[in-house]
Amino acid sequence: TLDAMWGYRNATYAEFGRTAAVLDDCLNRPPAVFCATAYALCGQTQSALTCWREQAPDCASPNGGAVMSAGAGALHIAVGGFATYRGERQERPVLGLERRATAEDILRALGLLRHALLLWLLTIAVLEWLL
Repeated sequence: TLDAMWGYRNATYAEFGRTAAVLDDCLNRPPAVFCATAYALCGQTQSALTCWREQAPDCASPNGGAVMSAGAGALHIAVGGFATYRGERQERPVLGLERRATAEDILRALGLLRHALLLWLLTIAVLEWLL
């Protein structure tokens, strides 16, 4: 992406990168909201909505925070915490609920993704039919 590739590497392109980052956040807001909503509707709805509302603002990425927190809440798992980026250990917010995600949760996450995709495809088909 423009913001990651150029914008934060040196002072010459800093403004270009910030502009690209803001534009990226704005353009990706609707898909992030659609995705988080679908996760909430296809999973544990109340948990997903609560996690989204309470935890998404803790993320550096406004769109990523919405999707990750709603997805984790929908699956009743927790994601995030310590991670290594470019060889440096960083702490990220823990999103979701108390039980840490395990390898077995990958299939559940794929199921949630499939159901959410099907929900939006059906929604688009119905809207297309009605209009």
